[in-house]
Amino acid sequence: MEPPVNAPQRDVQKALTVLQEVYGSLVERLTEAVLQDEEGIRDSQFSFAYQEVEDRFGPRIINLSHLINALQNATGRPTVEEFRVETVIADAETLADEVNKRLRALRGSSVKNLSIQKMDDGKFLVLLTLGRPVFARQVGK
Repeated sequence: MEPPVNAPQRDVQKALTVLQEVYGSLVERLTEAVLQDEEGIRDSQFSFAYQEVEDRFGPRIINLSHLINALQNATGRPTVEEFRVETVIADAETLADEVNKRLRALRGSSVKNLSIQKMDDGKFLVLLTLGRPVFARQVGK
């Protein structure tokens, strides 16, 4: 059993929210870095490009995950995953920008599924299924 945490739960929750936002931002930068040097990374997992990305982001993401986990445990409340579906409609030229803009607005959520369908008018419909950890509701309190 873990020792009790003396910090107010409100403060613990606020700190947890901050770290989850930082985590989302870090994953976004990792994604951009990988895609920027996609060819070099695909060539070999032992390539300089891969090693640079791993060195730059690996330890931070791992340590941040541990910090988030510690704060989640300190709350004494389990987390559950909350899901939502977002839609984006755009033409081929602006599709990536529109999807990325929507994802940036939803930091803290992770993409669980992405579905793209071409519509009759030539535009594309993107369905984004997103998940994010939230505290389970306490029953009876």
